[in-house]
Amino acid sequence: MKYQTTQKEVRNGHALIIKMGCCDMQELLSLIPANAYTCGVYGWNADIYESRRYNACIVTGYRPFGNYTPDRDKIKEYCEYAKTIKSKPMPYGSRQIELEKLMEEFFSYCVQKYYCD
Repeated sequence: MKYQTTQKEVRNGHALIIKMGCCDMQELLSLIPANAYTCGVYGWNADIYESRRYNACIVTGYRPFGNYTPDRDKIKEYCEYAKTIKSKPMPYGSRQIELEKLMEEFFSYCVQKYYCD
């Protein structure tokens, strides 16, 4: 169940905030439920997908925010891999677990790029 939060709470609670447009990671995030969302005067702003392991989150939506924006080519690479996972004949639960593993791998990549570059 996702909860409503504020931009300030997200910034205070995460060292790395990965900013993405509304549909940038749709293939990867479509089967993974968001942890939280933000909204404002005009309604829904963004969904937040958290990784407690890396103290990071992905903020994706109409009005995202963050301190790191990944390379477009890398986003495309992860989305292509997510498509291959989704096309495999496997139970829904197994597919969701595979996508969650891929998302953690994406978090790992972003953490390395953010802190090492």
